[in-house]
Amino acid sequence: MNRRERLYKNIERLVGMDLKDFVRDGCYIRYEAGEGFMPLSIEALEYDATGKHEMGRIAMVHWWEHPSGDLMRDPDMEILIYPELKIALPMRIRQDPYYEKTAIFFKNGQLYMDKIEEADQERFLDQWLKNIKNQGYEVVRKECFK
Repeated sequence: MNRRERLYKNIERLVGMDLKDFVRDGCYIRYEAGEGFMPLSIEALEYDATGKHEMGRIAMVHWWEHPSGDLMRDPDMEILIYPELKIALPMRIRQDPYYEKTAIFFKNGQLYMDKIEEADQERFLDQWLKNIKNQGYEVVRKECFK
């Protein structure tokens, strides 16, 4: 199993349901792990079955509240999901207030990838998923909108 397949499997395990159903049904899950840990949210952003392969996008974000009341991403990742291929590819990572790196983007229907940045984000996401598993996050809210 390569890293992209492992990422898909670990995200699917975290959401507790078929990842294709998660993105297709527009689902959202909020997790908490207790005092000292930031909340975690995973949300389906897009599902498209019109191309060569089914594709979905999810957002996975830790966040905290700034004294000003703003919600700060720490971090926020957009992840591209290919259910047929059972792979996940990190697209973008953001860390408030100033950090953002893009690994994959679409322009005129064409996928573009910065392979070095994408590999860095794969490694980060792999470790983040391991940390989440070990920190005991539990679902506190789950909704699907379709």
